[in-house]
Amino acid sequence: MRETIVGWREWAALPDIGIERLRAKLDTGAHTSSLHAIDIEPIESSLGFFIRFRLDEGGPRRLQRLHCWRSVRDAGGHSSLRPVIRTELLLADRSIKIDLCLADRSRMRHRLIIGRRVLRQRFTIDCSVENLHQPNTTSGLLSRSGQTLTKTTSNPSIHRLSPVDYNLGQRAKVGASGIRR
Repeated sequence: MRETIVGWREWAALPDIGIERLRAKLDTGAHTSSLHAIDIEPIESSLGFFIRFRLDEGGPRRLQRLHCWRSVRDAGGHSSLRPVIRTELLLADRSIKIDLCLADRSRMRHRLIIGRRVLRQRFTIDCSVENLHQPNTTSGLLSRSGQTLTKTTSNPSIHRLSPVDYNLGQRAKVGASGIRR
């Protein structure tokens, strides 16, 4: 596959999450990709680990399978542990599976940051232009990822987790002090 030239800002879609059009900043200074999310809540069910979140205040809750937790350092040098989901990204007429950190980006200008891990998959950024590609459309496209669950609150086998509870797909034993045993 040959290189795709993109601007420093492009329209993107995240069909697995229900986002058909979102302006993304293509950021070579960021290692990982990040999406604005609020009310982020880890959940465990008999089907595995999930993350429930909202994209906007008062918006619908979304549920995605939790891929992992990742320590991420922000521009100010502060580290935080963030949930990561694996999802499909539509960018410049290409469909790519990406890891996407969820974080509150309400104070930031761009709700979606595409980092180097994605960009090294044959994208070249022309930083003098933006929106080289038309907005992606997801109508008629089928997602390649697994089924997304929608109902969780009525299931008694589901309970909330903290990042400490999640350890490589299994619950860690956590003592009264909050430290893993």
